[in-house]
Amino acid sequence: MEQKIKIEKDGNILAQHTTESCLSHYDHPVWVVIEDDPDPGCVIWRQGKQEQKLDFLEIVDGWFVAVQDDGNLIAIIWSDGYYYANLIHKRTNNQIANITDIDYVSNGLYQVFGTVPLGLLGCI
Repeated sequence: MEQKIKIEKDGNILAQHTTESCLSHYDHPVWVVIEDDPDPGCVIWRQGKQEQKLDFLEIVDGWFVAVQDDGNLIAIIWSDGYYYANLIHKRTNNQIANITDIDYVSNGLYQVFGTVPLGLLGCI
């Protein structure tokens, strides 16, 4: 059985997999964003017994941009429907972006790995 993903901040759910949505069919969980524009800070990403702390920075072009413990930037899709998350890469050389690159993420030189680059950070 697939374990549902949940992102929490200060005990409040920001986004989660749920079957309590009109997008859910045949009891299949879908990704639902509860807080469209959360404040920056520490969040917890959970899936079953797994949990990871992330430092949430901002929403960029429909992506929840955060820093992992290793300093690498990750993006999580921030709209209802299909869950997608991956590292942010530099378009010029495909290197993983890290916290030192955050000032430049909004300039279109970066994309979420595995996406088609149509927006600032890419699209599915």
